[in-house]
Amino acid sequence: MSVDMEPQMGVGTAQAGAHQEVDEGLRALAPQPQPAKFFGIGSGLVAAGALAAGMFAATDPALAYTVAGGGAGVSTASLVVAERARQRAEIADHFTEQICPVMMIRPRPSRAAVKLSRWRGGFIGLPQQVQLTYHARVVPDPEWLKSLAEVASVSLGAKYKVEAHLPRKRRVVLGAVGAEQVEKTDPTVDRASRVVRDLLGESARVKVELNDDGDATRIEVAHEQGSNMAMASKRLRVERVLATRVPGDWVPEWNLVEDTVVFSAREPMPSLVLPPPEHSPLVRTHADYRDFQIPLGVDEDGEQLSWHPRKQPHMVVVGTTGSGKTVVEQNVVQRLTQAGWKVWVIDGKRIEFIGLRDWPNVERLASRIEHQVKLIEDAHDLMNERYALIEAGKATSADFEPVALIVDEATTLLEAADDWWAEVKPKGGSSKSAVLKRLGNIGRLGRSAKIHMLIGLQRADTRFISGEFRDNLGMRVAMSRLSPDGAKMMWDSYVVGTTIPRHIKGRGMALNSAGVPVMIQTIYAPNPDPGSDDYDPQRVAAVRPREVVHKKMLVEILEPVTVDLDGNENPTSYADYMDARVYEAPDQPQVQPATAPAASAAVPAGALAALQSLNTAPATAAVEERPTGRPSPAVLADPSRPVIAERKHVPYVPDDEQDLFEGYGEPVESPAEELQAGDLIQIDPDAETWAVLAEDPQEDETGIYLEYIERDTGEAGGISVAATEMLPTRHIEHEEN
Repeated sequence: MSVDMEPQMGVGTAQAGAHQEVDEGLRALAPQPQPAKFFGIGSGLVAAGALAAGMFAATDPALAYTVAGGGAGVSTASLVVAERARQRAEIADHFTEQICPVMMIRPRPSRAAVKLSRWRGGFIGLPQQVQLTYHARVVPDPEWLKSLAEVASVSLGAKYKVEAHLPRKRRVVLGAVGAEQVEKTDPTVDRASRVVRDLLGESARVKVELNDDGDATRIEVAHEQGSNMAMASKRLRVERVLATRVPGDWVPEWNLVEDTVVFSAREPMPSLVLPPPEHSPLVRTHADYRDFQIPLGVDEDGEQLSWHPRKQPHMVVVGTTGSGKTVVEQNVVQRLTQAGWKVWVIDGKRIEFIGLRDWPNVERLASRIEHQVKLIEDAHDLMNERYALIEAGKATSADFEPVALIVDEATTLLEAADDWWAEVKPKGGSSKSAVLKRLGNIGRLGRSAKIHMLIGLQRADTRFISGEFRDNLGMRVAMSRLSPDGAKMMWDSYVVGTTIPRHIKGRGMALNSAGVPVMIQTIYAPNPDPGSDDYDPQRVAAVRPREVVHKKMLVEILEPVTVDLDGNENPTSYADYMDARVYEAPDQPQVQPATAPAASAAVPAGALAALQSLNTAPATAAVEERPTGRPSPAVLADPSRPVIAERKHVPYVPDDEQDLFEGYGEPVESPAEELQAGDLIQIDPDAETWAVLAEDPQEDETGIYLEYIERDTGEAGGISVAATEMLPTRHIEHEEN
């Protein structure tokens, strides 16, 4: 039997054809016969009752009446059943006539394609399950599957949803959703399920877990996408859309064999991370050096993120004033000195590291420009000396003790060094100082000589974060928000790191062990400067090294001009400054006495309690101290790892406009299709909410889909707009270097 088959646009895809054969097993809908079976049973029972009554009328009148009444009752029940069956058949036929065209069964509907079962509720009731068999030419898509449920809901008078889709059998099973079930469905569950089915098909089976606050924490999905999800780009698309439509930061676990995926919500990042209660162990051997790591903080997955100098020879920290850059540097210095490393510090601002002037194992601290330049020259000479020993076969790398060179405010150092060089350079000398060249050499060759650098920058600088120099900066940290060009230099992306919330102290981006930039909450390092407003002696005592391995050294201070015996004035030359005497300081740093070896010495109880009491309130705010004495169980569990603590809430204070939009141009109206990843778009003009475009615009069924990250909150989102729609935009304004 043949029927007309026409493609149905928008509900599925099929090859065009005016007349196609219906699959075997489907037959055209004929007039519905009356349920004669039930009428026949009723009539037979009436006749049998009448005959029995006649037989018993003469001998037992009472029994005759009973038999006649029973037959009439049964016949009535049969007629009732027959009427219910007739009405259900009419409902089924009406629904079949409406649903078959959607399943491309034309021109006549087929009862074999529709099966209604599990009728519940009232005399007639409603079918709780609808089984549909569609034509082979249909290529089902999510929207088409959704349309089947919508037609069933309108035609049958109840809400239906897709419970199963069996593509091989071309079968769709719809299930009725009871009113009480609809009312009790959690909006979060409903939304998550709807979004997942939009992405992975209506047949996807979705299970959503909620926490006590009603937030989704886990989404388990079994789908039928098969090989489609084998492509990484397809999976990435699903992950990004889910992130924009379902609140939460989702971590996917794809099982491409079982066709399942589990999305787990990341725990919110901590707002405060304290130093590990246990000090870094002393580095006494080359094996100790190879394994030595410095904890930097906790990443977005709750994992400890560390700097491993042996594998990542040098480190750079970028951050403007107040971003937490100096705190990161202080933490590194504190862990290095606990381990007994020789630490040389260049204080670019001259006052940033005053607290390290009396810090154990900070052998040299240079604040005067001539001492800063000499320190770099001495580090460079030390590196060359060690290479000479290796080349002569007199030593190997394992024979050297590690040295850390901390260069804070490196850009300021270069400018000051060039100005000073202009004053002291010999005749015929170059126009620029050799500081940058020396740092570059150490960056390339320092690791084999066990000389490692930490470079601090106010902003990303191409002189350091470019080419070979950048490749040797194995650990990179960017505190607070970057400009788009700064993000490009640091992470090779105009987006990564441009949406870090500035009101969260210690928040930034850093490279994880796989070399991927991730968000990090850095460790709070107490300020060792006694003259600072936030100085706390107990907190400082908790991190202060307990063994002096390297004595404090000073550099002779030379006068710019000397007078000889003849009264002649002789300016001090560059060579004189570089040959200035380095001598042992008369006053050496004091350390706390330890009853056990320094590597395992316990933190004083008062100091530990002080560390646990930290918060983010302003420096003048009162700090609620925890009772001194026994550490908390969390600390005792793993004293070598950073401690997660709570911060007091700090209200968000907007940046001034110049700072807020650094790296972006003035607002203009731009069509959606001409936007690029990294541009700022205003997603809520009334609230003046700006967001960074996370990806280049992508076409969808309505026009253009824009994925974005809100700058104030860091939350992902997305909107669909017409390609020509004009949006308030701030384009990237590239910096000149």
